[in-house]
Amino acid sequence: NIQSFSLENVLKMDPEFLNTDGEHQHDLSVSSFSVRFDGELNHQQLRMWLSELMDETAKDLFRYKGVLAVKGMAKKFIFQGVH
Repeated sequence: NIQSFSLENVLKMDPEFLNTDGEHQHDLSVSSFSVRFDGELNHQQLRMWLSELMDETAKDLFRYKGVLAVKGMAKKFIFQGVH
């Protein structure tokens, strides 16, 4: 409930934001994946996973983002980066 994205505001700035009919080309060497966890994440296991992810694939990560609920933490964390 952090209200970090507002489609209404985006459409005010860029009315064509949802238009998918224009020219758009994907680089076939780029792919994506997602991970979804139910419940809250264990802080230590999360740190270990993120460390391993960065050690093994950092050069291949272009963009990453997420909202993380960590056990024992009152607030959610925003996980975001661009390489």
